[in-house]
Amino acid sequence: MKPYEGKDGLARLWARMKYEAGLIKKVLKEQENSHDPYTNFFVESCRHGPYLVGHILAWTTPLIIIGLIL
Repeated sequence: MKPYEGKDGLARLWARMKYEAGLIKKVLKEQENSHDPYTNFFVESCRHGPYLVGHILAWTTPLIIIGLIL
């Protein structure tokens, strides 16, 4: 059972993000000796933590666009 299962609302959101952040951290440690760690950072993050990355992009992308417009 995953740590976010059985929770609701904000508690579930944070538990799932924390869980996926741990997965991403573990996978990125394995990529340190890769020939292309920069690209692998994005690829592996999206592969192992899509919920977390999706939330990050959903918040940062509009902020960046607004910042560029202003």
